[in-house]
Amino acid sequence: MIANIASLWVAAFVIGTYTERSTCVLETSKGRILTEWLATTYRNHGVVGVLDWFTGTNETSSSSSRLVQTALDIPDKGIAAGVVNAMIASCCRCTRNNDAELALDLFNAYDKAEHFRPDIVTLAVTYTATFQKYPSVAKDILERSKDLIANRVNTTVGSALDYPKTIIPTHPEFEVLLDGEGFAIINKPSGIVVSHGKESTLTRRRNRSQSLEEVLMTASFELSSLNPDGSRGFVHRLDRGTSGCLLIAKTNPWHARLMTQFFLRRVEKTYIALVYTNKNIITLPNEGHINLAIDGRPAQSSFLVLERYGTLAAKLQVKTLQGRKHQVRIHCSRGLKAPILLDPLYGGEAILYHLKNATQFRARQQFCLHANFLSIPDMDIPTTVQAPLPEWWDCILNEIASCQ
Repeated sequence: MIANIASLWVAAFVIGTYTERSTCVLETSKGRILTEWLATTYRNHGVVGVLDWFTGTNETSSSSSRLVQTALDIPDKGIAAGVVNAMIASCCRCTRNNDAELALDLFNAYDKAEHFRPDIVTLAVTYTATFQKYPSVAKDILERSKDLIANRVNTTVGSALDYPKTIIPTHPEFEVLLDGEGFAIINKPSGIVVSHGKESTLTRRRNRSQSLEEVLMTASFELSSLNPDGSRGFVHRLDRGTSGCLLIAKTNPWHARLMTQFFLRRVEKTYIALVYTNKNIITLPNEGHINLAIDGRPAQSSFLVLERYGTLAAKLQVKTLQGRKHQVRIHCSRGLKAPILLDPLYGGEAILYHLKNATQFRARQQFCLHANFLSIPDMDIPTTVQAPLPEWWDCILNEIASCQ
């Protein structure tokens, strides 16, 4: 329905491009209608709504400038930029013969716009859409990321390798699940932050716990440098307390391509969570869907109960359609009224009333959420990449069994 309605508006909009001056008022009206429709679609359906619409159109270079300007007329500049990025990203789906050319035309029109500038996502999706057909142009586009990052990051801060050796503790154990050509998937331990970022002072960083980024760098792990906050390698994040599959890019070209797959919602992720049912386990259905916006943005998840532990807890499998910050944690706590065990932000510490021995894990900033599965089918990343559940979960489950 979205694509059909949008196609009618786009058809009218593109036809308006070639009308005479006498129809200027009509063209303006059509442009405003499309601007409002794009804003509404983005608010209600997010990136996916715009992607599906634009993928279904047969746009040409002659209309790219007007389409970009129409998107940039959206009053909310964040939504406007998101819509343009989605237009360019749709060219990575390879559904049109002119996708590479269209991506470049959209990018150039955006690059010339006043009060806007391409961000890291813009550069990544444009690179991905063009690197096979126009490798030299794509390389130049990706090189621009260095200037963008340099303007946002305090480059005077030392890297992890600059630390005095006395503050580098024993590396926490992490397993490399898959080591690819330009990427790797590791099993992140619970209780360790992915990155501290590069904008803080070296003095402050000396007083903090070691990040996974610092662990990888001191182990001479090859990492990309495409993140706008200056952190190295991470294409996505897991919270400190979350364990499991974490995708890492080794080179900037691979980082751009992987970032694009996340933007296109082509990454398949599955989580395992232990949740606190607070003796209301009957109210938790065996499976279902959660549609609960986060920070005003659409967010959908599906869940399946894998096992129930008396009346106190259950083990869930959760899949997310988007990737909002804390999505699984919020959907379990607020959507299912079953917070993740030991989660300090969303009610998971209530389980400590029953599990006295679990305080040791809470002190280590661990909670029971594990990213056990990750796959990107379009990039031939195997669907068998799974991270085994943490062994310390057995201690939690044993205590749950003993107190009922």
